[in-house]
Amino acid sequence: MAGKAYGYVRVSTNKQDNERQIYEIKDFCKRNDIELIKIIKDQESGGALQRTKLKEALEKTYKYDYFIVQHSSRLTRLGSGDFKYIIHHLTHHGVIFKSVSQSYLDLANAFIRNIILEFTAEMDKEERAELQRRVKSKYNAKKAHAEALGKKVVWGRKELPKEKAEEIIRLREAGLSYRAIANKVTYKLKNGKIKNVSHGTIRKVLKNPPPKNDSQIHIENVNVQKTTD
Repeated sequence: MAGKAYGYVRVSTNKQDNERQIYEIKDFCKRNDIELIKIIKDQESGGALQRTKLKEALEKTYKYDYFIVQHSSRLTRLGSGDFKYIIHHLTHHGVIFKSVSQSYLDLANAFIRNIILEFTAEMDKEERAELQRRVKSKYNAKKAHAEALGKKVVWGRKELPKEKAEEIIRLREAGLSYRAIANKVTYKLKNGKIKNVSHGTIRKVLKNPPPKNDSQIHIENVNVQKTTD
């Protein structure tokens, strides 16, 4: 096996996973006498087909003979339709798709290999959908819990005490800049660490200020009315 290759890595927030993908692609090329001319690092979601880096790689198929990923799930999680499009595009331009951790694909004929890849793509799509469902379920549970407490103003993943939100408003009304407010206002995280408020949090507080009493709280910009008996 010889020729030139593009490696494709869809990076995540897990640095170790990114390094593992890159290492396995490099090792695969070294063992198979393939010249790895470039590794594409894509930071966009696997749920978006129009990823800038992926599009760039697919437009330059004339430069390489192999398109290598650590696993097919790193390519897309949109399902078999989009996955089939990518594989067809590569094949049409004479490029061989290789998945380092799915070597069994090389043993199958083209028809069986495509069936396996399409099935894998559908499973990856379902996994992504399940993750989204879990995130939504966790948010709903957090929202219900906050309704019962009614003590804090909550934005995104951060919990900002009401008095801190009011301090931000006072400082802004006094003419302080976002930077000055961010340097002055701090709050305590759940793990006990002290953190300065971000410019994004300041904007959200000013756009959606806390109520004058404790009968209402805000969760990710959604108003929630506390019920009383």
